Parts: sequence; C-alpha cells; structure tokens
Amino acid sequence: MGNGFENFDNPGYYYGEFGNAEYGMEILSGVLGFTGGVVFVLYLVMLAFSVVSYVLSSIGIYTIAKRRCIRYPWLAWIPIGNIWSMGCIADQYQYVTKGRIRNRRKMLLGLYIGMFAVLFIMFISLIVAAFIDPILVFLIALIFWVALLVLSIVFTVCYYIVLHDLYYSCNPDNAVVFLVLSIFVSMVTPFLIFACRKKDLGMPPRKVAQPVIQSAPVVAPEAPAAEAEVVETEAPETEE
Repeated sequence: MGNGFENFDNPGYYYGEFGNAEYGMEILSGVLGFTGGVVFVLYLVMLAFSVVSYVLSSIGIYTIAKRRCIRYPWLAWIPIGNIWSMGCIADQYQYVTKGRIRNRRKMLLGLYIGMFAVLFIMFISLIVAAFIDPILVFLIALIFWVALLVLSIVFTVCYYIVLHDLYYSCNPDNAVVFLVLSIFVSMVTPFLIFACRKKDLGMPPRKVAQPVIQSAPVVAPEAPAAEAEVVETEAPETEE
C-alpha cells in the first residue's frame, strides 16, 4: 500500500487552489489594491467636503461682516483672519445690543496663535532633548501637552461663545439649536453660518438718516425808499 505521498515528487502534482502561493499573493494584492482605492476615494471626499465647508463658511462670515460695515470683511477668506472677523461680529453685537465692550476677537486670535507657538516650541524642544536625555523628552512632551490642552479648552469655549453671539445676532429663535448642533456635529457649522448670512433679526434696527430739506432763503422785505427832501431856496435879491 502506498503511504499517500507517491506523487509528492511528481511535477504535475496538484496541491489545490488554496495551496498555490501565487494565487494567495494575487488575493492579497487585490485586497490591498481595493483597500487603497477605498482609502483614496475617502480622502478625495473628505478633501472636497473640507473645501466646500471652508468656502461656505467664508462666504457667510464675509457677507455678515460686509452688511454690518465691519472693517476688512475680506479677512473672512484668510484662515486666521476668519477667526478675527467672527470675533468682530460678536463684539459688535455685544456693543450695539447691550453696550458691552468685549475683545473676544483679540482673545480668539491670541489663543489661536498661542497654540501654534506652543506646537512649534514643543517640536524644537523635543529635537534638542532627544540628543540630551530620553527622559527629558518625555517630560517636555508632557508639559507642552498639558499647556496645549489648556489653550485648546479655553479657545474652544471662547469660540462657541462667539459662535452663539453670531447665531443670536442673525436668528435669535434658532440660536440655541444652532449652537448645540455646532457643538455635537461640528461639520454642520459652515452650513449654518452660510444660512444665517442675510439675517439681522437679533440686531437693533438701523438708524436711517432723514433727508434734509433745504428751504429757500428768506429775503427780508426791502424798506420803502425815503422821499427826497425838497429844499426850498430863496431867490437872490436883485438891486433895482
């Protein structure tokens, strides 16, 4: 009786579909290719959504700023400038409705720049610490991470306060709903700002300058001309 391995050395021996190494590599390459294609498509979709969101947000902020006579409304199209424009809209709302002077535009801009500064300093510090001591790298990363976390929390709170003022100045009836949606579903924020761009329901009515009607100048009546005085002169006496 054979031991079951008679054809082991036979070049024509068939190992089966799943025993073929080349077939397995084809399956693996196919799976990787499909996965890579899906990831690429998702990346394109996310990129397109980011561009559309940025454009809609910029249009909304620009339109509101321009309609309310805020200086440099074109800053809404600049990545850091749009933060400043949003703060200006909120500060204007607080001033004209409640008489409060707020500087949230400066706070937002300062926090935004501060976070980038912390990231840059942390990056440089980690490179330097890597040549000194590995433990120092961990300590520096921990310190900067805590600082960045605090700045991020403060910035987020300030941002949502500004966003609430923007919503309330445009549409006070739906301001709370819009804010909740922006907090829990942040991707809808650009669409909400775009939808509010032509509304001023939360702002006081604008003062319209009354036209000045110029009346014709009043001319004083002329005084009657004085009658000329008649001077009687005596004729000179003539000698006889």
